[in-house]
Parts: sequence; C-alpha cells; structure tokens
Amino acid sequence: MASWYRRLADAWSRNMPELQAALAGTFLRAWVDNRNPNGTIQFDAPPHLRACNAVLEVQASRRDVFLTTERARFSGGSNNWAGVLPRIQGLFGAVLLAISCPALAEVQLTAVQAKSHVGEKAKVCGTVASAKYLPRSKGMPTFLNLDKPFPDQIFTAVIWGHDRPRFPTPPESWGGSIICVSGFITSYRDVPEIIVNHPSQISR
Repeated sequence: MASWYRRLADAWSRNMPELQAALAGTFLRAWVDNRNPNGTIQFDAPPHLRACNAVLEVQASRRDVFLTTERARFSGGSNNWAGVLPRIQGLFGAVLLAISCPALAEVQLTAVQAKSHVGEKAKVCGTVASAKYLPRSKGMPTFLNLDKPFPDQIFTAVIWGHDRPRFPTPPESWGGSIICVSGFITSYRDVPEIIVNHPSQISR
C-alpha cells in the first residue's frame, strides 16, 4: 500500500511541473515516509507560493486571528475570538467583550506613510483618487488607489472578485470619497496594499 501511495506522489510531481513543486506529492511522500506518528514535518514554501497574494492573504488572516485582532471563522458560519488572549484568559470559543492591550492598538496612517509600515496591521486613510473593477482580469480585482491615481499610485486597497458580493455598493463607485482601509499591509511591485475581504475593513 505504501509503495502505491509513493507512486501516486511521484505521478503528481511529474504531471504538475507548472507548479514548480507539487505540494500534493510532497505532502503525500512525507506522510508515507514518516515513521513517527507524533513527529513534526517542516517544508520550505516554494517561491511561487511565497509570492502568491492568496497565500499572503491567508497568512495575514491567521496572524490577525492569533493576535486577537480578527475573529476566527468556524464551520457553521460562527465568528468568535480564538486568538492568544482568549486562550490566556480561558475564553477560547467565547466572545471577548473587551481588549485593553496597547500592542494591539491599530495605527492610523496616511497613504504615503503606508510604505514604511509594510508587514504591519494598520488603518490607512485617504481620498480614492482612482477606482477600477477589472472583471476580465485574473481574480477579477477591484483596485482603490488612495491620494494618487493609477499609474502613480502610492497605496492600493485590493478587493478580489470572490469578495465583491459582500459589498452592498460597487466599490469602484467610491471615487472621490475619503475612506480608511484596515488590514495587514503587504507590498506588490513596491506599492503598499491591503487585501480587503470584508466591508468591515473599510470605513467612509
């Protein structure tokens, strides 16, 4: 049985060269070869995943859940605090009514300041200088550029197509509006950005 699974892992790796490193095959091979059921197996993420916005978005979300700045999403649709503070206080799975931790205070920045805070969670405020929905592009993104329009943008809020239905009004209609965008600041082509998954991340 183990040899069959190993052949399956090798087939995955051969048939998906475009992934550079087929994770399905890598994980399956490690599982077959692992003789310690309590052991920990670590992998270096391949370059195509380290540079993937979707992966960075998930990492940012998991970080926010752990730091108790974002609720965890559980199966069944419930959203509860499940980060480090509820664990310390014995409140895992319960709603945390008050958090008084200076380290978790959200920093408010201007669009031009965001570049100096890549890798941090913050609220970035500014005027929507240009807004564009690209339904024919990969991921169907909506770009909201604050204070300076494309192609000279200095900060961008990105809303992927699968999250657009959550917004009651088309985000690209906010041109000229003053908004604040909350989230984890990443960088794409040297321009800071925040991936917006939910309307609650944007205040107007």
